[in-house]
This record gives sequence, C-alpha cells and structure tokens, in this order.
Amino acid sequence: MRTSFVCSAIRRGLWLLPFVVLAACGSPPPEQFADFAKLGTALADTTPPLLDAAFEEAVSADSIVLINARTDTEDPDKRLTALEEHDKLLSARLGIYADLTRHSRLLRSYFVTLAMLADTSGDSGLGDSAEGIVKQLGAIHPKLSAANLGNVDVASFVKAAAPAAVGAFRSIALQRELEARKDDIARELDLQQAVLAAIAEQMRRDIKLQLQEERQARVDFPFIDPGNLPGDWADQRLKSLRTPITLQAVDAAARASDSLLTAFIALTEGGGAGGSVAQLLQDVSTAVSLVEALKKPPQQ
Repeated sequence: MRTSFVCSAIRRGLWLLPFVVLAACGSPPPEQFADFAKLGTALADTTPPLLDAAFEEAVSADSIVLINARTDTEDPDKRLTALEEHDKLLSARLGIYADLTRHSRLLRSYFVTLAMLADTSGDSGLGDSAEGIVKQLGAIHPKLSAANLGNVDVASFVKAAAPAAVGAFRSIALQRELEARKDDIARELDLQQAVLAAIAEQMRRDIKLQLQEERQARVDFPFIDPGNLPGDWADQRLKSLRTPITLQAVDAAARASDSLLTAFIALTEGGGAGGSVAQLLQDVSTAVSLVEALKKPPQQ
C-alpha cells in the first residue's frame, strides 16, 4: 500500500470526483472509508523518517550552541556538565518522538478498523478492538499535549476540534463506533497535527540557526573578504535562500494531518465527504513525495 497507493491514487484522482457529487446524496460508501484509511496509513508511515530528520536538525543546531558556549569557559567540569545537560534535553525529545510514532501507528490501526466496520453489518470484535486502540491513544495524549520541543510548546498549537454530528450509515457497527468515539478520535487527530506543527516550528528555528552559521562562513565572509570568490559561491548562496526539504516535508505532514481531521469529520457527518477526501489525497501525496525525496542521498 503505502507509497504505491498514494501514487496510484494520484493517477486515479479524477476517479474520486464522482464521490464529491455522490457523497452529498447520502452516507459515504465503504470505499471512501477505505481510501481514508489508506491515506491515513500513508501519512502515519511518513512519521519515522520525518522525526529522524527533525532530530538531526535539532542535534546540529544544539551542537552550534554548545560550540559557541564552549569558548566561554575553559573549566573541563563546566564543559562536561553543559554537554550532559544538553544531551539530556535531546534524549527527552527522542522520548517525545517515540510517543508520537506510537500515537501515529495507533491512529493507523484505528483507520483500518474503521474501514472494516464500514463494510460490515455488525462485528463486536472490531468494536472491541477500536475501543482498545482509543484507550491506548488516551494514555499517550497527556504526555504529548504537555510536551515541549526546545522552545516550542505543543499546547500552543492545539485547536478546539469542532464537534461532529454522526450521520446515518448502512453499517450499524460503524454508526455505533462513531457515536461512541468520534470526539476522542477528533481530539487525537488534532493533537497529531499540533505536535507536527510544533516540530515544524522548532525545526524552522533550528534550521535558521544553522543557515546563519553556514551563510556567514560560505557566503557573507567570502564575499566581503578581498580576493577571488570560491567556485561554488553562487551555489552556496542559492542554497542559503531555499527552504530545506526537511522543513518542507514536516510542514506538509502537518497540513495533511489537518486535512485528515477535516476528512474524518466530514465522513462522520455522513454528508459530502468527497471534497475533503480529495484534498486529503492531495496533501498526503505531497507529504509522501517530500519524504521520499528526503530519503534519497544528496547528489554529489
């Protein structure tokens, strides 16, 4: 599924258009819940490589801070204490990233369960499974909502999720599930976008610090100094002006998470969900494409 689904979905994008019309005439068909589940799964699968990239940026920026602070003291004990304190903070951030990865995987499991419920008349086993997933999400929620990433609080990005009414569905099992846990899932989807938005904001600050250092060393100083410019000066200047792909990818994932919540609410209400699913397809496709590009080794 994963990337192959998203790529094939892009090719069949026009196929989704009839749903925009049909969904407005009644409850969403099971296929829409299946597409929603696959897109949610594809988005969840981008989380680990995104967090790896975010951590690399965090360590690089923190190392610059440490290097600059190291010149302020020659006391070995103070230097070691500073290093240990910074390592401790970064280790705590890894813990937050691990919680977000688990949170994303639980949401992925819930999406799959929801798609199965949409295609069945009744299955108490699936309902019990969904309930268990939501309980696990609830256990993680307090830690993620209270998390601090560097100088950025996740709580500042949490929105008040709009309550969704539950429409009429052919699957009684699906309707019961949505009536029981729609607000819980909306809250968890909102939290997911909040954490990704906070990571993007902190990464933006981390990258800005690194780019300032690199620009001074590779663009500003060579240009100011007498003598010939390095042969790659123009390329380095261009690089300093571009938004790094790591930040583009995290920003895209945060937008896709927001679209995921919008699509979930639209599907839950049982009305015109086609437009929101189509937007979700576009946003997830963008995020997946950027993450795939992120995985490729840089060209020499």
